[in-house]
Amino acid sequence: MTSSTYRRTDPGPALADLVSRYFASLDDCRTDLEWARRFFTEDATTVTPIGTVAGVAEIAAHTRTALGRFAATQHLSADLVSRYFASLDDRRTDLEWARRFFTEDATTVTPIGTVAGVAEIAAHTRTALGRFAATQHLSADLLLSSGTPTGTGDRPETREPKEPAEPAEPGEVSLAWNALMTHIHRASTLERRGPEAAPLFTVGGRCRAEARLTERGWRFTRLSITPLWHTGQPPVLPEELERELPQIPGG
Repeated sequence: MTSSTYRRTDPGPALADLVSRYFASLDDCRTDLEWARRFFTEDATTVTPIGTVAGVAEIAAHTRTALGRFAATQHLSADLVSRYFASLDDRRTDLEWARRFFTEDATTVTPIGTVAGVAEIAAHTRTALGRFAATQHLSADLLLSSGTPTGTGDRPETREPKEPAEPAEPGEVSLAWNALMTHIHRASTLERRGPEAAPLFTVGGRCRAEARLTERGWRFTRLSITPLWHTGQPPVLPEELERELPQIPGG
């Protein structure tokens, strides 16, 4: 065998690339079945300090659970918050958008209603944002704790997630953050409000969420927004929604 033939058939570089890509992929936390098949044979076996599993489906599930136990991977849930707020201002809130941020059975609680399921969340968000010409959503002071409940989401008792009452479930986190939400009124709203109407409706509030590490990455299972203050007037809402709006400081 010549040296050139050896180089062409040497599995070393390919195996080194496989190892490098595998380790890098663990930090992406997208350990679904497709991921497992990129690195393992169908009947592969893994042996780690936390167990032995066989088969690509079992390897994917086992790896996902293992990664969810470590705070080193939970920074990706913080990225979820930032991307979610930025996406609201892009106003492309279709079903595909909702599935990038929520589990199929997720729930959202806001001053204008509680909805459940990704399709309903997409439609509800689209309607809410559509009442304004444009928006800007800013998040700050994000706090995380593993596997803890956030309660009903109506009005948080504290500024941070509650201390866990029992051991955390792997791959679940509770989040809380401050929110500054600026809304630019449509011309039609200003006309109905009168000549003294302010063009901006700004709300400061507190968000709470629960997130889970799924096959597709971190997703919200529950999200609530509690307004704490506001300036300006809200958009013109249906009468039934106007009656249900919470009374918050500002004007």
